[in-house]
Amino acid sequence: MEWFELTIYTASEGIDALCGKLAFLGINKLAIDDPMEAEAFLSDNSNLWDTVDESWADPAREPSVKAYFPNTDQGKRSEAAVREAVKALKDSDASGTFGSLRIQTALMRDEDWEDNWKAFFKPIKIGQKLYIKPAWESLPESTDRTIIEIDPASSFGSGQHESTQLCLLALEEAIKGGEFVIDVGCGSGLLSVAALKLGALRCLGIDIDQTAIIASSNTAAINGVGSELELRVGDLVEGVAEKADIVVANLFANLITRLCANVGDVLKSGGLFVSSGITEGTLDEVLRSYEAAGFASVQTKELNGWRLVSARKAAQNE
Repeated sequence: MEWFELTIYTASEGIDALCGKLAFLGINKLAIDDPMEAEAFLSDNSNLWDTVDESWADPAREPSVKAYFPNTDQGKRSEAAVREAVKALKDSDASGTFGSLRIQTALMRDEDWEDNWKAFFKPIKIGQKLYIKPAWESLPESTDRTIIEIDPASSFGSGQHESTQLCLLALEEAIKGGEFVIDVGCGSGLLSVAALKLGALRCLGIDIDQTAIIASSNTAAINGVGSELELRVGDLVEGVAEKADIVVANLFANLITRLCANVGDVLKSGGLFVSSGITEGTLDEVLRSYEAAGFASVQTKELNGWRLVSARKAAQNE
């Protein structure tokens, strides 16, 4: 089916009035984009993340309200009614308080929603050994690399982001064969599956989101390593009793600093802790957390502004 997407540009002060007009027409399912509201939200919740797309709260961006209608006779009548209502609102707004109230129309199909985003995900080589391939793509060449298939639609990781690539490079370097790996914040399961296909004996994937557990299970099944991957819903490493050779965490700095306090309890003597998702502005905070946790010889790596921090637990009798 084809759909009309009507984007009505307004001002923050005009959103309520515009939505009221549309509600009067029985149109209640709307997508509202108000950068002022986004800016306030980010300011009030700044402790919850380290980095965001700044354009989301760009005050120069024009607020908008989007509505969708099927490309049918009824849909066209609804579109016409919206245009008439917006014109009436604009005519009543002599001071321009409600913004431009211009309307932009786009025509899209069901497959646009479902498939067009896939054009952004292509096979990518990582390091010397890995080849990350979207499940629907064919490789452009024959290869002796280790192939990992991923369906980014299922969750949170495609291998395209620098923080993920840094973790993959670290795993490629560290895994020699037979290791037990814990993947904290497993997301799509890409790092867990990569560890197993690089030679790890088994892996434990942990995520606070049940959706991530399902996604990781699917990724493992696609790649034929489901039996070697255990998955749990959990908060970081809380409740984990086993000790791992490698703990990898592709998270933000506030979670990595929390993890540092307990990660030594789940690492073997000489075990490796790898963390990524760190920005330049949060690097010092993470390094202090590593130091406080007793890690020495801490190493950092950088890729396009993102940082990875790693260190081994001091060798000891256990």
